[in-house]
Amino acid sequence: MADKFEQLAQKFERLLQLVETLKAENKTIRDDNTRLRSELTRLQTELAKTRASGNDQSDQIRSRLTAVLAHVHELESLTR
Repeated sequence: MADKFEQLAQKFERLLQLVETLKAENKTIRDDNTRLRSELTRLQTELAKTRASGNDQSDQIRSRLTAVLAHVHELESLTR
């Protein structure tokens, strides 16, 4: 009977060790998750800024091209 109690105690000890290991792994995963969420938010913000900047640049280029085309049309009309 004592042998069965010893086996049960050993199983219980292994179970406690497993629980502690899982708690440590859970904390690590939660910390990584928090860090990755922050990184994702930062990257999303950076992407939005880059897109907005790209749109501004596209608008500037479009305006310049429109002005150049207007000058070309003026020159064409003068040479006719």
